[in-house]
Amino acid sequence: MATFLISFLLIGLSELADKTQLLTLAFVTKYPFYMVAPAVLIAVAALQLIAVFFGKFIFALVDPVYVSLIAGAFFVAFGIWSLIPHDIEEEKPKKAKMLPFFLIITAFFAAEFGDKSQLATVALAMKYRPAWAVFLGAFLGLGLLNLIGALVGAWLKNKVAERVVNLIAATIFILFGIVTILRGLI
Repeated sequence: MATFLISFLLIGLSELADKTQLLTLAFVTKYPFYMVAPAVLIAVAALQLIAVFFGKFIFALVDPVYVSLIAGAFFVAFGIWSLIPHDIEEEKPKKAKMLPFFLIITAFFAAEFGDKSQLATVALAMKYRPAWAVFLGAFLGLGLLNLIGALVGAWLKNKVAERVVNLIAATIFILFGIVTILRGLI
């Protein structure tokens, strides 16, 4: 129980007002909560599994500069794409309706891969046992905070004009992408 609580609190506190909460908020202003929430939780689960079981080796093999450059370019492109109106509710093939779901998973994964919370999870997994308690604590810490971000985004979406929400979301994605690229280069 101590391992779970340490992981939950450490990862949860490290993610307060983090970029992924803003990212999740921006996604919910563009897509329905029922699509964003599971996509974010799938990405969180994948990230924390990697951190707990393979993190030490992956971070030794993947140059963080490349991760930052690719992720940054992806977010700038997604920000520009966010400015284009998309109505996912109109009749489309099932594959087209699922595209945003997979974009959310990929974007969240790219944003959080190698981030402080994932590195902290690697450190926790190296120090504490059992590994499942580290995973569960880290997953719930990161997952719950991002669900709060999604709820705020859903509320914001209903209170602010759609055009304003789209501009805010696009701005968040583009700025996030530029900062990610610059951090990779520095």
